Amino acid sequence: MAFEQTVKEMEQMLDEEWFEWLENDEDKYNAWRDQLETLSEQVMTEYNPKVETDAIDSLLLINEELPVLYGEDTVMLYTALLHARKEDETVYERYLAILGAFAEENHPALRQVEQAVAKKDYQTAYTKAVKLPQALGLE
Repeated sequence: MAFEQTVKEMEQMLDEEWFEWLENDEDKYNAWRDQLETLSEQVMTEYNPKVETDAIDSLLLINEELPVLYGEDTVMLYTALLHARKEDETVYERYLAILGAFAEENHPALRQVEQAVAKKDYQTAYTKAVKLPQALGLE
């Protein structure tokens, strides 16, 4: 439950006027950003395989808006989310976008996962997706 609560705290922080602070009050923005980064480090210590899938998804969406997680943590969370939602094409799309930013755009391993998802062959898509970091040379 701690993981889920920390994610909620992070979500609430994004509802604050952080963008305005970024433009007009750098000190306030920096303090806010430091607090968000502290929570991101905390939430990863609270992670376990039994946390709610929706909380993982929310944390990953936060990370897409404002990157606060390390790459290996992001990959681990996406792997857990893919495991829970093997047939959710939007999760594959987001995961491929994240990994694609660090790899050659037309890397065959990325295309293989995209093709499997397009064919709705989710077992193949999942199997290949969890091996993507290694296939892309990111590990």
